[in-house]
Amino acid sequence: MSSRLHELMDQSNLLSEEGRHEEAIELALAAWALLPQPQAEHEDFGWVVESLIASFFDLQRYDEAEQWARVFLSGKEADNLPVGDYFWLGKICFEQNRLEEARHYFQLAYAEDPYAFEDEPKKYRQFFKQAQAGQGG
Repeated sequence: MSSRLHELMDQSNLLSEEGRHEEAIELALAAWALLPQPQAEHEDFGWVVESLIASFFDLQRYDEAEQWARVFLSGKEADNLPVGDYFWLGKICFEQNRLEEARHYFQLAYAEDPYAFEDEPKKYRQFFKQAQAGQGG
């Protein structure tokens, strides 16, 4: 099972890098179906879910990206997930002009990792700095 899951995810990642996100999603969903219950406890949980979030986000299908980001967040207690879970929600909310929610999730990401914004588009860092200045922090 694990080797098949890894094959699917490797191919999904390649397709995503080529901008073929619809096909990448299909393969990532097939990989998701291979994860045993409870999925959040499987070592590849984060890889599969983050791939789905990224592909939906890149397609600007923010509602679906948010659904998967919340799945990712729900696994936080089962697995020591990276800061990306909060950051994804911040980005999704920002892109949907849900700015107070975006600020909240960016704050959680920043609290866990002050370098959370480092490899991200500058617009997110700029928004967060301005929102923090407006909050007095």
